[in-house]
Amino acid sequence: MQPTPPLATIAAALRRERERVGISLAELARRAGLAKSTLSQLEAGTGNPSIETLWSLGVALDVPFSRLVEPPTAQVRVIRSGEGQRLGAEQADAWCRRMRTSTRLRETVTLCVRQHLPLGFMVHRQPLSLRQIDRYLRATAPCEVDVIVLSVADRLATRGPRTAESAIERHLVLARLVLQTHARLVEQGPPPRLVSGDELATAVGRPPGPWLADALDALREEQVVGAVVSREQAMRFVEGYVRGRDDPEVRE
Repeated sequence: MQPTPPLATIAAALRRERERVGISLAELARRAGLAKSTLSQLEAGTGNPSIETLWSLGVALDVPFSRLVEPPTAQVRVIRSGEGQRLGAEQADAWCRRMRTSTRLRETVTLCVRQHLPLGFMVHRQPLSLRQIDRYLRATAPCEVDVIVLSVADRLATRGPRTAESAIERHLVLARLVLQTHARLVEQGPPPRLVSGDELATAVGRPPGPWLADALDALREEQVVGAVVSREQAMRFVEGYVRGRDDPEVRE
């Protein structure tokens, strides 16, 4: 027998609010002074709760009585281009905090949610240069493999009559390429240090600061793609990089 609408509303509200708080059915029953079997029936929509019971549940969940008996109001939220990944990451972070996961797991899940979509966008920019792939890998570090696997799983989940197999295959081919590149870069190890940060600061006549970390990161990328292989090239690159940062016209 299907639950009547009011009982269905109460059942859905109890499940929603309990999951929001992040507690088990048994724990909520204990806090509200109910039998676990009674609460189980209420969440299944087959119980017949009294006002006192619902009031106790509202107190235990720290929500007003009305939130358990009134249907939720539909809300329309406009998500602008580029906001989806950030909002998804924020929701993942909030969920992990409710579940009281470890900091490491929360950071990993949040990063995966935030970065798993760009690989699909990159499918349409092929062929990709080593520079583009390296930048993607740095954006997903230290969870490069996890993010790529999630991206593939998400793409495979779209398989159906509305998705061309060729589109899925292109995604898989790109994922394989990025994974192979990642493995090769890991095997090669970090590029050799051609010049120290202190030497660069002296050469450009600036005290060390955030600019130096950015310059060293940019230098590393040039080494990875093979554009800089000597100390002299490294010095010239960083000097030009700093001039470009200082000159608005160059930045544009």
